[in-house]
Amino acid sequence: MTRKRYRIGKILVTDPNIAISEEANARRAYISALRTFWLAYYDLRRLALYDFEQGQPLLERPEVGRR
Repeated sequence: MTRKRYRIGKILVTDPNIAISEEANARRAYISALRTFWLAYYDLRRLALYDFEQGQPLLERPEVGRR
């Protein structure tokens, strides 16, 4: 579609390059956002000592005062 529009003069030579660059930037931003999300998730998991997927603590709490 873009090539056809280019051939008939509806878009400039630079337009496809700009579109490719914007797509690459969007991909990088998406990957960066995913990375930030998962780093925050595992930081929260580590700090809370809780596995949110399994719904259980990461460490067992020792029972105090029971015999």
